[in-house]
Amino acid sequence: SLFSSSLQNLFFLLIPILMMLFFAILIPYVIIAIVVSSSTADDAVKYKKAYKGYFVGQQLEKTFSNLKYSHDVGLDRQILIDNGMINTGDRYLSNDLTTGKYKDVDFAQADVHIEEEYKDGDGATQYETVFKGRYLVFEFPKKFNSRMMLTHSGSPKSEINPKDRNKILQYMQTESTEFNKAFAMYAEDGVEALYILTPDFMEQAQELGRSHNDNVSIYFADNKMIVGINDGGDIFEPPSPEKPIDEKIELEKVGQEINLVTHIIDSLKLNRKVST
Repeated sequence: SLFSSSLQNLFFLLIPILMMLFFAILIPYVIIAIVVSSSTADDAVKYKKAYKGYFVGQQLEKTFSNLKYSHDVGLDRQILIDNGMINTGDRYLSNDLTTGKYKDVDFAQADVHIEEEYKDGDGATQYETVFKGRYLVFEFPKKFNSRMMLTHSGSPKSEINPKDRNKILQYMQTESTEFNKAFAMYAEDGVEALYILTPDFMEQAQELGRSHNDNVSIYFADNKMIVGINDGGDIFEPPSPEKPIDEKIELEKVGQEINLVTHIIDSLKLNRKVST
């Protein structure tokens, strides 16, 4: 009918007007939501930066010399690649890089998250965590003549073979049954490996492993000893900003996280020459 046709035409005329009114009302709320979200994200970044600058920086300065700390910079992936025994995966993330010196031993440590890419049943790309924790790198004044790996994770992958194919890492055992249970040892040179693995070193390495639920691997190459703590941890993280901060508790917590560096250097006696 003519009446229904007129209503139809009026409806179509009103649609653009209604849409304009809708967006005129909605857009300010959308903008406010974006601003609030952005502000919240910015505040979180500022809070974390302030926490690490005060609590972490304060404790680090008490303990180490030649100190450099950056919460948004990580451990150079190439350091782990050059070691030739560490799987750095397909995706590598790292932050909270600390470098410094303790008892004449230069070190670096950082949080590291390593993931490997794979395809699921539908062919979609997924990522699996193969390492989440921290790597600690300790430098020595002299180079190791060969490479060695102590790991809880079983047999090494093909990636750990050296560039020189005449030198392949071989599975070896020490005279200590307890140590052989705690660590699988792979080395290029058994003589140098046993020179490094003094009874005291082996005992302290086992204690380090036990204290981190057997998620510790130790690598020797060139002039470096690299310790991987694959415990899913994330050091130097602040508590919720919604709760008041107890300064004493936070300083103690950060101190305990820092003490892993000093404990490894002290207990493994890394300030002594371990290679000729």
